[in-house]
Amino acid sequence: MKIRRQCFLLTLTKKEILVLLIKKGLTMSELPQAGKSKTYQPTPEQLQRWREIDELESGAIAGLLPPEEEQARLVKEFLQTDFVADQLEKVRAHKEKLEKKLQSAQEYEQLLLEKQQRQG
Repeated sequence: MKIRRQCFLLTLTKKEILVLLIKKGLTMSELPQAGKSKTYQPTPEQLQRWREIDELESGAIAGLLPPEEEQARLVKEFLQTDFVADQLEKVRAHKEKLEKKLQSAQEYEQLLLEKQQRQG
């Protein structure tokens, strides 16, 4: 409905718009004039807050950087870490968890089969 109304208003002539305004009790001076509307002026508090946000976001990382020695140690550890060995260790731990779950499920299945045989 709004789209139709907007399209209708776009096709009106200036005279037709004036007639509609008069019917509504408005005058042309009450309409906003192009280029004469008030522009938004932020408060000093907002400007200060925006400056603070800009300063915080100017860095590429969040938080404080560790000292240079700490950074060097962390980089060295990262580069020396054997990625494949770490992944292998994680996979083995996951496999062990799955094997325990499988064993538990098999034991439960066996209990159910025994119960079914006793009842049947």
